[in-house]
Amino acid sequence: MGAVFEATHVRLPGKRFAIKVLKAMAGGSQRAFERFRREAEITTRFGHPNITDVLDFYVTDNGYPCMVMELLEGEDHLLSGSDRGAALRGGDDSRAGSAATPMRSGVSSRW
Repeated sequence: MGAVFEATHVRLPGKRFAIKVLKAMAGGSQRAFERFRREAEITTRFGHPNITDVLDFYVTDNGYPCMVMELLEGEDHLLSGSDRGAALRGGDDSRAGSAATPMRSGVSSRW
């Protein structure tokens, strides 16, 4: 299971990112970690305007692999009804869980 969070840079106000976290990894399989890492590596090689840039890849102190990616603006078409309304209002802060605090490299979670 994974999640994507919006984050802002600590030292560069207004610079926003997406943080993709593989939440099922803490204590999970090495295979899942390797797939997630390969996703980050392969995505950075494309350099195509229709593919989101991956800026960093790391593992949090809690053992969650994360990708720092460019943030794309838009609407999540997978959400519907009340979920869409919650997402547009900023969502439920509890969804960030422990993934919001371990951000590094000058990036902090907006949640």
